[in-house]
Amino acid sequence: HTYFACSIECYVVALLYIDRAIKRHPRLVTDSQSVHRLALCGLMLAAKFQDDIFYANAFYAKVGGLTVKELNSLEVTMLRMLD
Repeated sequence: HTYFACSIECYVVALLYIDRAIKRHPRLVTDSQSVHRLALCGLMLAAKFQDDIFYANAFYAKVGGLTVKELNSLEVTMLRMLD
């Protein structure tokens, strides 16, 4: 919560997104690397949906230790998984 600067509700929405993605794509493999990316992307999408004020992808990428290009790609992939 300290670094991501989103509302408490975002954590619940992010968990719902992650749960929905896993249920819709049961062959989705999670490991120590992918779960980090899944959580980051879920929180970012939740913040964009839930909060009135959210940050640019560059901020979220820096917090998560990813490149902006990788985070952008993850965002598109997760949105397609949830569609």
